[in-house]
Amino acid sequence: MAVGAAVALPSVARDEMMMVREDMVWLGVLLAVIGNVLIAVGFLLQKMAHNKRAAEQALQNSAAGEVDAELLCDGRNKPCGEETLSSTDPSSNTLAEQDLEHSLSQTELDPAERLPREEEDGPALERQPTAKEKLLASHVGYLGVLRWWVGLLCIFAGECLNAVAYAFASGSLIPPLGTIALVLITIFSRFALRERLSCANWFGVVLLAAAVILVSVYSPDSEQSTGPMSSDELWTLIKQPQFYSVLIVVVVGIVVGAYLVFRRPDWAHRSPWLLVCVAGLIGAIKSRSFKAIAQMVRDSVADNISSALFWVMIAVMIGSVVGSLYYLNRGMAIFDQARFLPLYFGVFVLASVLTNMLLYDEFNDPSFNLGGFLGGISLILIGCVFLSMPQSWITPEEILHRKILSLKRSSTCHSAEGGSESDLQRRRSVSV
Repeated sequence: MAVGAAVALPSVARDEMMMVREDMVWLGVLLAVIGNVLIAVGFLLQKMAHNKRAAEQALQNSAAGEVDAELLCDGRNKPCGEETLSSTDPSSNTLAEQDLEHSLSQTELDPAERLPREEEDGPALERQPTAKEKLLASHVGYLGVLRWWVGLLCIFAGECLNAVAYAFASGSLIPPLGTIALVLITIFSRFALRERLSCANWFGVVLLAAAVILVSVYSPDSEQSTGPMSSDELWTLIKQPQFYSVLIVVVVGIVVGAYLVFRRPDWAHRSPWLLVCVAGLIGAIKSRSFKAIAQMVRDSVADNISSALFWVMIAVMIGSVVGSLYYLNRGMAIFDQARFLPLYFGVFVLASVLTNMLLYDEFNDPSFNLGGFLGGISLILIGCVFLSMPQSWITPEEILHRKILSLKRSSTCHSAEGGSESDLQRRRSVSV
């Protein structure tokens, strides 16, 4: 009887430890979900800041007598700058173009932003732009918008919760849960940013929701990946050939991509893939640094704080967070959020899961359901493809027109000319 009790005690203790570890994993999942909600709100606010800045630049260009390139393109790949009948004959303009022109003419600008014209005020006096105007005119002009900083605080809070979640859950589980933020961003874009979604986009949302369930159920939960780890143990894992070889490829990809963005910015404007790959690979490095720091903190702060690896991971974490935010905002400033962010999340999830599974050798875990987990990852990638399908029926005029109307609703602009409304009605009657 005593022997049986002695044998039963270790099994009971093992079961209790398993239950505690499962509870800790679900705590990590809860923290990740809350963090991703905050990240979705932050990205929404930052995209609204980008849209506001783009509309203000269009208004300033129109006030200065400049013709914006988006207004010359009618969505049918007509060469910009080519003089056509619609550009010379006001009566041949479409109603959408007339509404856009009316919105531009009815929007009041600050007197300091209004540029003098020679035909009205004589020779224009050259005015030196202020520091804020120089900032807004640069590719980081969104830094001058308060809403962007509020979004940054939300993203920072969400990333902090994700970093804490890495201490309790597997590093292969937390990155796929980022698709929750992607689903929320898509819904926010539809109702807050008025971006249109097709049936394919909504199908992508359904696939992502199903993928989150599969990944949560079949994710690996080995003790090596979810438990604490000292700096020496972590360094032993990093030195594995299968991990550092992939790590070298990721770092080289980041360096080459960042160099191309710096030297050939026109490539970044042609296709979102360059910025997507750079931001996604940096995000994978960020997730690995989060996981390493969380494991070392859980093991012992006093023992690991004197380790060089701990401070290297801190530096990598700070650099990767700043780098990923920079390239993400460059992409959102150029492309639609509904198209850019799904591609980013696809690259980020794939690179993060691959590096984590190679680091902790989770492929050889006997309790790991590889088929179910890879099925969830595949659904994430397919859902991101469907979600990023562009809306070809939205013309550049309609996009800019929507941005200007949104800017007018959020400002206190009033009409400058009393007869503009009647003039618009007269032009509409002529066009009909």
